[in-house]
Amino acid sequence: MLEFLDRHTKNLQAADCLASWCLACVSCCSCCLSYILTYVNRQAYVMIGVKGTGYCAAANRAAELTVKVSELQDGRMQTSAQEGGGAFGRLSSRRSRSVT
Repeated sequence: MLEFLDRHTKNLQAADCLASWCLACVSCCSCCLSYILTYVNRQAYVMIGVKGTGYCAAANRAAELTVKVSELQDGRMQTSAQEGGGAFGRLSSRRSRSVT
C-alpha cells in the first residue's frame, strides 16, 4: 500500500520536500513494526512449542520477555558506559600526575 502511495505521489514528492519526508517516516515506521511483529511471532511459536499454550498467551509472554531482555541490555549498556567513563577518568588522572 505504501508503494502504491509512493508511486502515485512522485510529482508531489518532487515538488514538496515535506511530503517526501512524511512518506519516508511512515515507511520507516511501517518497516520497524513489521520487523517487531515478525520477531514476536517467531518467539510466540517457540513459546507454543515449549509451554504448549495458545497463540495469544504465547505472543503476550514472548512480548513481555522481549521487553525484559531489552531493559536488561539497556541497563548493561548504561553500566558499561559508566564503568568505561570512570576507568577513563582514573587513567587520565594517573597520566596527568605522572607527567608533572
